[in-house]
Amino acid sequence: MSRKENDSIADLIGRIAGRIIIAALLVLAIFVTARYAYRFGESIFYQKPVDPAPGRDVTFTVEEGDTAETVSRRLKEMGVIAEAFPYKIQSDLYKTEYVPGDYEINTSMTPRQIISVFGAAEKEGD
Repeated sequence: MSRKENDSIADLIGRIAGRIIIAALLVLAIFVTARYAYRFGESIFYQKPVDPAPGRDVTFTVEEGDTAETVSRRLKEMGVIAEAFPYKIQSDLYKTEYVPGDYEINTSMTPRQIISVFGAAEKEGD
């Protein structure tokens, strides 16, 4: 074999190897993205309570001007929810309005149940 043929074969092998590496990286990126998206969706729609029943009762005060972001942050700080951002997204999806007042919630409640407590107060205020 001549040097030119060897260079040609080596070049071909290099291009094939490069394409295989790129394809493998793309598959890995798709896998990682899908896994992240699944976990993110699960954290929004299937959050579990912080504590098993019976949990502990907590009085939570909604103040004038509180938003989903401020409420979610304070609930997280109080140990009522595990994650603030998914709670905020859920609250926004359900268009929860926070009516000022004191609310009795429990650490064994799911974020959706907590949101429904605030939603019930919104309906009572109508």
